Amino acid sequence: MKSILFSITLGSLVFVSHALTLDSALQMALSRNPTVQAEMQVLAGAETDVTWGKVGLYPKLEAQAGYTQSLSDTRQKRGVGVEEVNNGTEVKALTAGLNANWTVFEGLKAPASLTRLRVQRDLAALKLSETRLDVAAKTAEAFYLVLRERELLFALDTLTLLTGERFRLSQARFKAGSISRQEGLDAEADHTAQQAAHARQGASLKASVVGLKQWLNLENAIPSDSLAPESLVDPGDPLLKDLATLREGIEQRQPEIRRAALADALAKAGLKEYLADLWPKLTLNAGWNFALNRYSTDNPGTNFLRSSETLGPSVGAQVKVNLFDGFATRRDWRKAKASEREAEFRIAAAQLKVNADLTRSESQGKGCIEALALEKRYRSLAAEASKLMLERQRAGAVSAVEAHQSEERYQAASQRAITQRHECRMNDLNLLRAAGKTLID
Repeated sequence: MKSILFSITLGSLVFVSHALTLDSALQMALSRNPTVQAEMQVLAGAETDVTWGKVGLYPKLEAQAGYTQSLSDTRQKRGVGVEEVNNGTEVKALTAGLNANWTVFEGLKAPASLTRLRVQRDLAALKLSETRLDVAAKTAEAFYLVLRERELLFALDTLTLLTGERFRLSQARFKAGSISRQEGLDAEADHTAQQAAHARQGASLKASVVGLKQWLNLENAIPSDSLAPESLVDPGDPLLKDLATLREGIEQRQPEIRRAALADALAKAGLKEYLADLWPKLTLNAGWNFALNRYSTDNPGTNFLRSSETLGPSVGAQVKVNLFDGFATRRDWRKAKASEREAEFRIAAAQLKVNADLTRSESQGKGCIEALALEKRYRSLAAEASKLMLERQRAGAVSAVEAHQSEERYQAASQRAITQRHECRMNDLNLLRAAGKTLID
């Protein structure tokens, strides 16, 4: 027993510089997870869309210049004189101008489009939040799994020492002729089976470490043997006591409710966009333009126009009304209205589901805490009974069969307590997830 405990303590000391707490594991996973990083890029793109979406709200200023040259037939008729016809007239045109256009009213489509882009940005942020919640939950599960496998292995360490001690006592008593060969073989078989169970548990612990490293994204970052189970710091029992606080602000935090609310906002923005096509659109424009046209022909008439030049400002206003578009606008409006009603129902459904999940997890959590306290008490009693039974076996007061039964009871009690603790931790994670939180919030 002392040698095992010493090796465990030594292992802890060796890896103390690499101590990994649950908080540091969560921070590492969130900062290194490629899915989280990808969702961050999606959010950055949505932010850019919102920035550029404001462009439609402002006037547009355009500068233009051009030169054209053409060959055409002309027919010119003046107020006084005869009509002149010139074939093969060459026209050279030079234009330049500066114009401003501003759609001051388009049925409020631009603000509705901007609202839609903002909702899509919020949906991207929600997706990132959901991904972070999922990564944090899976990392915590992997962390707790390593702790559970480590606790089970430590329990088997103790039990292996007990069966080994009973096996040595049985050998000594067999040589002394106080027990039969059968009892000695039974003790050896029990110890061998316990050693096999210990080896299997060691393999399970290694597998759980691999799973944790996957969520921490450490495979390509550090050597595979640098994350030892002993380096994990046990945070104890994170049993949630103040359950009422989880419900505070849940509608602004819980992903399912937020997604339903954003879907409702997106449907309303789409409805406004579709309604905007039913309204007239008013556009104002102002500009300053210059145009110079030169004409030349082989046979010019008396009144042949040699050149024309225009220069000056201009202002105007245009009104555009969509009178008929094949009922496309009506169809889009009905679809948008249906989407809005669907979103309202989804909000109610999400609220019902979240409340049910919270209530169920709260009830399970209370029962889990009570069961864990009893299992710990049972394990303590079974451990004390096993030690007393071993002492009585040394004194020859009990048989090896009775000692073996006591060991089995202690092993079962240890496994039940460890498993119950793990279930409580998983229930806490489910409760936090239902409330839209993580252990580091």
